[in-house]
Amino acid sequence: MSMLNLFLIYFGTVTLVLFFLYGTMNYWISSIAGFIVFCVFYFDYKVVTFDWTFSSMLPHLRDAGIIYIISFAIGIVIYKLLPLKQPLNVTAH
Repeated sequence: MSMLNLFLIYFGTVTLVLFFLYGTMNYWISSIAGFIVFCVFYFDYKVVTFDWTFSSMLPHLRDAGIIYIISFAIGIVIYKLLPLKQPLNVTAH
């Protein structure tokens, strides 16, 4: 894997984490929902051949988990440094 691909995976994951953190403003929901969404993209992009057995899924889930934990920690730091001034109010007019 090239450095560019690795950078894009981490940058995309941090962006995904920030979307969930600013959208839900809840760490637990962001961590669980973000990991599920990240795994969908990770398995589609990174894993070339995928067999739906428990033994073949474990290494890929471990790799995805490591990437997501690192990105989630970076996302939390950014979220704490740049808080929203006001809550997001999405209403239809």
